[in-house]
Amino acid sequence: MCQFPKTLPSPFVRMIIKKCDTITDLQLDGGNLTDEGVEMISELMYLRRLRIQYCDNLTDEAILDFHHLRYLEELSLTRAHSFTARGIVAAFSRPRHFIRIVEITECSGL
Repeated sequence: MCQFPKTLPSPFVRMIIKKCDTITDLQLDGGNLTDEGVEMISELMYLRRLRIQYCDNLTDEAILDFHHLRYLEELSLTRAHSFTARGIVAAFSRPRHFIRIVEITECSGL
């Protein structure tokens, strides 16, 4: 089991990728998470469930990286004010997705 601090700067995200590369379920406080951090998370090839709260610093660039998570079944994002409908459609209209549940809340850009 991996133990994580409350906020995740990019160097810590890199450590998660190296030490916990077979993780299937990840829940994060995204207060310090950047698009670069999401790009790193998208390397977790076995990830099936991802929940990120407080996505204030993330943009459409981050949501586009979720297409790399081929086995992702459930995605929950809160406070993603910078996400747009165009970014979400672009991210989830790509083939090879098993995603069943997408929950995006508190997104003023939609």
